[in-house]
Formats: sequence, C-alpha cells, structure tokens
Amino acid sequence: MEQLLLANKNVLITGGTSGIGLATVRRFVAEGARVTATGSHAAGVEEAARLLGPGVEMLVSDARDVAAIDALVRGVSERHGPIDVLFVNAGRPILASIEQTTPDMLDEQLRIHLTGPWHTLRLAMPHVRSGGAIIFNTSIANASNTVGFAPYGVAKAALRTLMRYAAAELAPRRVRVNAISPGAVDTPVVDKMGLPPEQRTEILQLLKEGTPFGRMGTPEEIAAIALFLASDAASFMTGTELTVDGGATLM
Repeated sequence: MEQLLLANKNVLITGGTSGIGLATVRRFVAEGARVTATGSHAAGVEEAARLLGPGVEMLVSDARDVAAIDALVRGVSERHGPIDVLFVNAGRPILASIEQTTPDMLDEQLRIHLTGPWHTLRLAMPHVRSGGAIIFNTSIANASNTVGFAPYGVAKAALRTLMRYAAAELAPRRVRVNAISPGAVDTPVVDKMGLPPEQRTEILQLLKEGTPFGRMGTPEEIAAIALFLASDAASFMTGTELTVDGGATLM
C-alpha cells in the first residue's frame, strides 16, 4: 500500500474556501492530513464545508484580525495538538497603480498580506511542532513589477522577507519555512476585484498571454507544490521561495 505523505498530520490553512486554498485542503486530506481551514465569510465557509464533506474543520476567521488569529491558533492546538503544517494562504489583491492607491487601500493590502500573516506566524510559532513546516503564499508580483499591482506586490515582497527571517529564527527547532510564488492562476480572485466585465476579460487574456505556456495555472498545480513543501520530501529545505508561474518571470 502506498504511504500517505501527510498521514495523521495536523494542518492549519488560512484562506481555504476557494482557489488555491480549497485545492490544497483537498490535496492534503487525500494525503491523510487532518485539516482545519478558514475563510472570512460564513457563506464561503459553509459552501466549502459542503464541497469538502466530513473530515475537514471549516471555520470563520478573519486573517486580518489579531484576536481572531489568536483564538484560531489556540483552538486548533487545544483540539488537535501541536500543528505539523501551517499554510498562510489567505489573500485578496487589488488592481491599482501607486497614484491610484489611497491610504485605506494600502492599509488593507498590508493587513491582508503582511501584518495578518506576521501575526499568524507570531501566534502560531509556539504551537508548531519541532520538525514541522510553515508555508507562505507569496506571488510573482513581489518581483515582477507589473504595472497596476503595486500595493499587492509591495506587500508580498515584504511577506517574502518575513518568510526568510522566520526560517532563520525557527531553524534551531527544525521547523522549515518556505514560500510558494504563484504566477497567474485560474481562481475566483479576479471576480472578487469588482471589475467591469470588459476589464475582467482583458486582464484574464493578458494573464494568459503573459506566460510562455500560454495559459493560466490551476489551483491543483499550486497545491501539488504546497504538498511537496509540507512533506518530508522537502526535509532539507528552508528559507526558499519556489516560483510556479509557467515561465512568466522569464519573459
């Protein structure tokens, strides 16, 4: 019988109701993990719970709210024991240039993609098992300088730096800290930007044309990389950001 890669592992995934998060929950459960996943809205959490079925604990938790993060981490640890794998995945980009970005827009992007993950990491660190794994979802926007993604890209660049500091701090406990840097992935995130239909179509076409493969990635392709980083196959790997973008950063 083939051995499951995450058998009996206690996993926490933030932003697990759609896209990359949902695909990763499915993949991890298939590999034997006990998964707790979150979403910020009750309707999304309920729908994800329906799709995933029994065996996954879906919770409403705002990844920007420090008190909610604290309650989440403590609750998972109390119910299921030390955390073996933490996937800090929750995110929501906005489309704006530097000039268009208001203070509120910038604050929101930093809360979602930097300070929220910072406090998730800070509060989870004491509860992560020695030898465990922490994974951040960054983005090629942190280095590609794509016009229109400035606030998102800057926040993700800071998240990449946080990952590296965390890897250094947690190395004595043999906790591996790495990141996935996806390119254009076919998820509902574009629909959540509130764009008019014509602009949405234009952006999707540009994303497809922006890779040598001529297509967007799938959430399942990113989930496969998350599984690698979560598993013992990546046992000698920390402080690394894996780019998964169909070659977009080569162009």
